[in-house]
Amino acid sequence: MKFPFVKAKTASSLRQKLDDTRQKLEAAQKELGTLKKEVHAARKRLGKNKGVGPMIDEGRAFMSIRFLRGKGLEIGALHRPTPTADGVVTKYYDYLSAEDNKARCPELAAEGNELVHVDYVGDGEKLELIPDDSWIIS
Repeated sequence: MKFPFVKAKTASSLRQKLDDTRQKLEAAQKELGTLKKEVHAARKRLGKNKGVGPMIDEGRAFMSIRFLRGKGLEIGALHRPTPTADGVVTKYYDYLSAEDNKARCPELAAEGNELVHVDYVGDGEKLELIPDDSWIIS
């Protein structure tokens, strides 16, 4: 005995799942395009630093632009601050001031890199001066 309605129902269900998957893929591709534009804009804002570009991991840039909002703290950015979306306020923490980092790493200045302004100087292992910010990255 054959049950043609079972095959038809299964085929219809599979077509619906395929259509749903295609819609999800299109939405993900659209979001990826938006993220790529935001990464490009962030790199353009930070473009004065030669260290920004191939040296910054693409995944890190995508994740930071996608998830970091409000204000936060980056530890040890030196000359390669993590790109963030427009409107995000990042302060920087290091164990040396920007001036001391320039003296410690003169080759960075010689290559035309600009070191980030260090807002908080302290012990990177104890992190005793951490402000009350919404996120922290290193």
